[in-house]
Amino acid sequence: MFRQLTVLFIVMVITLLYSVREITKKGCIIAVSLVMTLFCGLRTMWSGDLMKYGTLYSQCNSTEWRGHIFGRINNIGIRLFFRLCGLLGVSYQASLFIITAFSIISLGILIYKYSPSPYWSYLIYIAMGFYLFTFSGLKQTIAMGFLVIAMMKLLEDKIGKYILFVIIAGVFHAPAFIFFLALPFCKVKLSGKFLVIVIVLAILVIANRNQIAEFLSEMYYDSEKDFTASKLIGGRALMMAFIMVIAQFLRPLRNDDTVYRKIFGLMILAFVTQFFSVFNNIFTRLADYFYQFVILYIPMMIEPAYVRLNQMGKNKVYTRDNNLGIIIGLVITAFSVWYYYRYLNGTITYVNTIKFFWEVDPFR
Repeated sequence: MFRQLTVLFIVMVITLLYSVREITKKGCIIAVSLVMTLFCGLRTMWSGDLMKYGTLYSQCNSTEWRGHIFGRINNIGIRLFFRLCGLLGVSYQASLFIITAFSIISLGILIYKYSPSPYWSYLIYIAMGFYLFTFSGLKQTIAMGFLVIAMMKLLEDKIGKYILFVIIAGVFHAPAFIFFLALPFCKVKLSGKFLVIVIVLAILVIANRNQIAEFLSEMYYDSEKDFTASKLIGGRALMMAFIMVIAQFLRPLRNDDTVYRKIFGLMILAFVTQFFSVFNNIFTRLADYFYQFVILYIPMMIEPAYVRLNQMGKNKVYTRDNNLGIIIGLVITAFSVWYYYRYLNGTITYVNTIKFFWEVDPFR
């Protein structure tokens, strides 16, 4: 746990240096990306699910590689990637570094382009457990990286490229195809009719979520049937509902606030898909394809709370309320650190298995 908290502390220090204008935004993103890539990319392959992926890597580079790769089409991307690594002489351990670098760099580009506060974006990304998940979930990590790129293309209204990157993500992890829902939710104009549709959709999902969960399980995982939810609603769904309500006071939605409106559309999907997280962690990760973009939503919604617009005739003058900014920053930081510490405690068995590759000798 100490190492995970250390990474969070280092990232907070670097991003705070940008916040006080001691380093540039590009320098901040590069430094944080380097720290996160090295820490995750140099982890040992001898832990948890990584050993299972290691077996897959060996199978994809064995004499019977064709059967292992093309035996089924589902999630074929990871098998083709492992085969390519083998042909190029890239070891399994090195391939873990490549996957990490790809996911962290794509994240950094997203934050550089669209986040008003790298400090809050990286803080939330780590505290919500998105970063820790990249240590073991290789298919999902690659898919998330491509979905980050797809989202940037959607924000730029490059629909063709958005579709392409969603397809690539789905080749690595089939549930990533759910991100096609982002297109209508991000492109639609805000209206009373749209809100009614969203409410009806949420009600239908809640009423039929057992059947939907069974369908998704059969389609993607061929696992348990007869799902029974452990509770009515998960904590993250409540958290998202609370954030979205507060956001309406801090930064009311407007159709001309294009990027923020599109991110809000993803938050609606994050909220709805979180209703499935009460079944098992498979559906939690499915919801995270949308939920991960909270790293943009929260900084964007908070920005007007401490940067006020004073209309003076035809001139617009922006003034910063430093006291309010400090209060908001302290509250978010305190909650994020508490949430992350609680999250680490809940996964302490797994966290304790994470070591650097030179620290583990499986043959000793």
